[in-house]
Amino acid sequence: MLIRKFQNKDAEVSAKIIQRTFLKLKQDAEAIHQPLKTNVRLMDLAHLLVLASSAHIYVVELGAKVIGLGAISSYYGRQHESLIQSVYIDPDHQNKGFGEALIRALEKDSFYLRAVSVKVLATNNMIPFFARFGYQPSEQYSQNEFEVWLEKKTGNDIPDEWI
Repeated sequence: MLIRKFQNKDAEVSAKIIQRTFLKLKQDAEAIHQPLKTNVRLMDLAHLLVLASSAHIYVVELGAKVIGLGAISSYYGRQHESLIQSVYIDPDHQNKGFGEALIRALEKDSFYLRAVSVKVLATNNMIPFFARFGYQPSEQYSQNEFEVWLEKKTGNDIPDEWI
């Protein structure tokens, strides 16, 4: 396994991974008679390339094949807050530690390292995954029955020049 920075050539396969992940999520929800409702927008090729211009995207490779991706950026341009924008692992490779490795890589990124807090909008089924890394429901942001804003305090202080 290799985790590396996203390159534009990864966009097409990454968009397919996102689509496959949401299709599996939808099928799982329907299997327990709970229709999938989410505000999370499926990213097509164009959206992924736009995201790459402002976020740091990492891909997970197994052999020479991209099997997952994750992104982190500033939270609305704030220097002291960051946002994990996405974490997707191809359904055929889930529950094998790739998502954990991807989170660890995102938490070594400069957007994470400078932040006082890091947020992620998670579907309810992903809350336990993010909780393993210290992300907890945020009291500051609204929740709904399908998605929850999670937040992790990094332990960093806000530099005086940012106040």
